[in-house]
Amino acid sequence: VRERVIFGTPDAPLAVPPGGVVVPGARRAAGAFAAAHELSIAVAVLVKDRDPGTNARVTLESVLR
Repeated sequence: VRERVIFGTPDAPLAVPPGGVVVPGARRAAGAFAAAHELSIAVAVLVKDRDPGTNARVTLESVLR
């Protein structure tokens, strides 16, 4: 969405920006061993900012559960 990578630190933990919509994703792990074994690391991917359509889908999902 904002075309940037956000990293957390022990002093400043990672926080999702207000209104952010997050889905699970993965990125390749670094290093020769990881490449040889095609390893990846689970990450959170911010895909968009919430909008009225997103709010409606979340409300509908809550009602259906």
